[in-house]
Amino acid sequence: VAGSTASQNFPAIAGAPQGSYAGSASSNALVAKVNGLDAPGMALTPQQVNFGNQALNSGSDPRTVALTNAGSAPLDITSIVAGGDFAQTNNCGAAVPAGGGTCAIQITFTPTTPGNKTDQISIADNANGSPHVITVTGNGVNPAGSLAPSPSSLSFPAESVNVTSPAQPVRLTNNGQVAVTLTAISANGDFSETNTCGALPSVLNVGDSCTVSVTFTPTASGSRTGSLSVTDDAANSPQSVSLTGTGNPLFSLSANARSAIVVIGTDSTTFTVNASAPSSFLSSISLTCSSAGGASCSFNPSSITAGQSSTLTVSGITSSSSNPLSSNPANCNATGYATGSNPTTPIPLNLTITGTSGSETSTLTLSIFFADFCVSASPPLRTINAGQSASYTIYVSPSNGFNQVVLLSCSGVPAASSCSWSPSALTLNGTAAATATMTVSTTVESTRSVRRPPPYGGPSAGPLFGSKPWALWLMVLASAAALASRRERGRLALMPLSERLRFAALGVALFLFALGTSCSHSATVSGTPPGTTAIAITGTLGNNSKVSRTATVNLSVGF
Repeated sequence: VAGSTASQNFPAIAGAPQGSYAGSASSNALVAKVNGLDAPGMALTPQQVNFGNQALNSGSDPRTVALTNAGSAPLDITSIVAGGDFAQTNNCGAAVPAGGGTCAIQITFTPTTPGNKTDQISIADNANGSPHVITVTGNGVNPAGSLAPSPSSLSFPAESVNVTSPAQPVRLTNNGQVAVTLTAISANGDFSETNTCGALPSVLNVGDSCTVSVTFTPTASGSRTGSLSVTDDAANSPQSVSLTGTGNPLFSLSANARSAIVVIGTDSTTFTVNASAPSSFLSSISLTCSSAGGASCSFNPSSITAGQSSTLTVSGITSSSSNPLSSNPANCNATGYATGSNPTTPIPLNLTITGTSGSETSTLTLSIFFADFCVSASPPLRTINAGQSASYTIYVSPSNGFNQVVLLSCSGVPAASSCSWSPSALTLNGTAAATATMTVSTTVESTRSVRRPPPYGGPSAGPLFGSKPWALWLMVLASAAALASRRERGRLALMPLSERLRFAALGVALFLFALGTSCSHSATVSGTPPGTTAIAITGTLGNNSKVSRTATVNLSVGF
């Protein structure tokens, strides 16, 4: 049919008109048989149904097939018959109205034997091509039960070696569609079981359950693992429950204190380690120690028995990674320890003490904390002119009860400057920060005159013709000698004019030489130069100069 048509009872095969256009088409088309006589038309959707795997003797969920009368006359239904292991119900009645009347056929599959099944749902009616059929397929499989253990894991509290714990239950429930036959129930490792499931093999019917009671008897100290295993004919066999527990050693270690606090820079400290055990335990216990921070340990004695104690000496604390001697703690900020941090628990030096007796071990963790201090300063920068002073507030904050004396000093001040302290030493009380004031005083720049050597490199002159007047006086002596020589030949008054002029010229030359050398000067500048300088502030532990904490401030000096 091309073009367009309209009818209340158009004789088209059901499903012939397309529900959507194909490609870019904007029109539809169908093929129809046009007959002047009214007739019913049968259409089935879908015409094939596959049920897949289905347990023997167990009915499937229903599948629906739509029956449509695509004809122009009523569709009379004579019968609808299912074959083999398939069954059907429907609401079609005796007739289906013409012009698109519909009804539904519900089909189920209940296999009675294993294997693939193929059959038909046959529909006898008055439409052309009757009987019409729906092809149905399915696979019958043997049924399997489903056994669910609950819980899926058990964790036992720590128990002494060779001592049995209270029992913990595991419930086995048959959640399947057929009975389950139990063939084996067992626990391994340091675990054992008893159960209410009966003598094996035993049958657990659908919906029934039984209880397995598991106990823990550690044969050694430390973490112990095992499993509870159930074997049966269910599809998910074998089922497993994980089991865990901890065995306490036959002996235990303790110390007079689990932690110690030492002043930063301290190199050693001691603990007392004790051993305890039941009266039946008579073996000796060897003691060893390890430290992540690099300190070393020694025991006296190194082996003890239950009820005895040993002195543990921890040495090399000064060189341990937890005991830095010349750097502030990481959480030290501009005014002490950072807000929100806990200065009572900076990084400790942790020790692991191990006692060994045969295959049995026991461990003990000890910690060494450091009574430490933090140096900080505020503000980070002061700006002044030369000749002025700048003050800074210095904070010394304690941790872990630090209550020692800290000596304060500075270095790196600019030229012609000095720093002073008020006070120069602080005694901390173990809880609160102490403060001091550092004042940096500068000097105004000025000029001064200094003598410089003569440009020709001769001896310099000073007061009374210089600090080295030997050349000048040598010439004077030479002149005196000349005069004495002339007296031998006559008095000075009788000296010729040319001779007297020569002596006069010599005197003038000597005077000019002394004047030139003594009046040669240059100017130099003194005082605090302009610029920015980083000043280091150091706090040193009063009784141990190896321990220091530093902070830095900046001073900017203008003209």
